[in-house]
Amino acid sequence: MIIVTFVSPPQTWQEFIDQVRILNLWDAYGNFIRSGVSLGTANNIKNYTDILSLLMLQNGTPIVNEKGQAIFDQSLLDDKTYFPGQEALRFYLSFANPSQEIYSWNEQMPDSLSAFTQGLTAFLFGYSDYLPLIKEQAPKLNFDIIKAPQISSSLKEVNYANYWLETVSKKTKHPYEAWAFVLYATEAQNAKTFVERAKRPTAHRSLIQFQLEDFDLAPFASSVLTAKTWYQGKKYSLVKEAFREMIENVLSGQKTIQEAIKYCVQRVNLTN
Repeated sequence: MIIVTFVSPPQTWQEFIDQVRILNLWDAYGNFIRSGVSLGTANNIKNYTDILSLLMLQNGTPIVNEKGQAIFDQSLLDDKTYFPGQEALRFYLSFANPSQEIYSWNEQMPDSLSAFTQGLTAFLFGYSDYLPLIKEQAPKLNFDIIKAPQISSSLKEVNYANYWLETVSKKTKHPYEAWAFVLYATEAQNAKTFVERAKRPTAHRSLIQFQLEDFDLAPFASSVLTAKTWYQGKKYSLVKEAFREMIENVLSGQKTIQEAIKYCVQRVNLTN
């Protein structure tokens, strides 16, 4: 997560909410002069699926079952009255709900990255690949990089992973050479050379300590061992579209949170 530097880094979501309330500024007509954070929508936030997935994982939402089928609309096994997936979605949407105290964003705002580089929002959720874009668009912007908030400082930390896998096409005429290169590129020393030049967080345990000394990458590297993800079927783009529709259906009033999340689960399971 990336923030401007005039706030102290929040460690929990409650601390985060408290800061967002203070950072929000409106004009006399109720328009944002400065937004505390870009959260709650889908049309102008790049990683909305990942952010919502993070919230679900942090509050213990059972996202998929042992067969890889989405079940994040279901209740907890030990508490049939609590639906953590619905609560995660409700919390996310509250940042774009004018009736909520933490209202800080809406669908009329520019895209979240542009809003951040223009000084229109204080907090931005993003990955390390945002850094060169921010520095290119706003080279004089003073900002810090911090870890994502947690539900409680006393609970086990949960973060979200975004990564790419290397593979070799079965149609290649040189499978041996291709796999040999993949193995070579993933050896610790060679991976170190790559991540050092590309400024990307490492996937190697042996390189985490090395990246903890890098100001830009330390928050990401320190989250590697607590980062989770979930199987999103064979077509990630369809999963992202299902999440977008879920968010927008509630914001527009077309569906309740319960209805929207159930429909989203149905759509996600069509990708398996």
